[in-house]
Amino acid sequence: MRRWHWHFGGLFWRLSMSYLLVTFIAALTIECTITLAPVLQDIQNSNTIRPERLFPILWSYWQPNGFYFIFLASSLGTGAGMLIARHLTGRLRRIAQATKAWSRGEFQDTIHDHIHDELGQLSADLNHMAEQLQLLLLARRKLAILEERARLKQDLHDAVKQHLFAVQMQLSAVRVLFQQDADASYRHLVEAEKLALLAQQELATLIEELRPPALMDKTLGPALEELCHDWSQRTAIALSVHIEPVISLPAGIEQTIFRVTQEALSNIARHSHAHNVYLKLLLDESHTITFSITDDGHGFNPSITRKQKHSLGLHNMRERIAAIDGLFTLESSTKGTSIQARIPVPVEVEKK
Repeated sequence: MRRWHWHFGGLFWRLSMSYLLVTFIAALTIECTITLAPVLQDIQNSNTIRPERLFPILWSYWQPNGFYFIFLASSLGTGAGMLIARHLTGRLRRIAQATKAWSRGEFQDTIHDHIHDELGQLSADLNHMAEQLQLLLLARRKLAILEERARLKQDLHDAVKQHLFAVQMQLSAVRVLFQQDADASYRHLVEAEKLALLAQQELATLIEELRPPALMDKTLGPALEELCHDWSQRTAIALSVHIEPVISLPAGIEQTIFRVTQEALSNIARHSHAHNVYLKLLLDESHTITFSITDDGHGFNPSITRKQKHSLGLHNMRERIAAIDGLFTLESSTKGTSIQARIPVPVEVEKK
């Protein structure tokens, strides 16, 4: 494994070379100062100044002790510089390793630096920041769980409970009419069977949404395609998926888009009476995700729906997109409904 302080051109070598240069210049200056005193005395005694004799005289004074002194001083300075540089780069490496672990969500890793200087204070501040981030993520996770419970409660109330109540009414009618009108009783039984099937489909949708996250072992593109395929088979509604190019996004953005897709498809299956649905996911040159879901259902009035209970799904989608700094828009008419989200992504996103 390559270590930072052996990487030529890195901080370790720059610090070491700086110590070598400083000690060499210092030793050379000291040696010149010591040597010039007797040289100048000799020149003064001889009362002659011959420039051509100055360098040979200096050279004779430097050999060999002067070179030994310069070499020894430079070696000691370089050695001290390498030890200091190695210690410093080691501390910086521990900070970098911890921050990389934090970027992967491993906030249990901390920076172990007990030296009371500027780097030690920076390490302590970063450890405190990681602790605060971990607490914030735990709080957001708890809040997300509460929001998911509220959504499921609303979904169970709006869909499954209503269907079961209707089944109960149909069966009550059968009990009353069974001996009086067999044909009417049969029609009520058929209607009860249809309502029970609808309740079963609603429960299947909710159970599907409660599965372990589909993004654990795949990227967003394949996960969306699998989700859409399963949904289309379950609802018998044609769904066209267009994801171009296949992109890798931060986990938070992928999770949000996946959850919004689940919510949107659930709303379409329950309320739109659509025959065709179109999903698009694109990344433009400005590093912005454009995500849209369009259906050809009968549509609705957004201003009226906003005041109704089943608008909770739209509210959840809007909040999810806003949480990742995205812009959520909705358009609906008698020809269908379209939701669109524009989400900025980091510049370092790579196209696969």
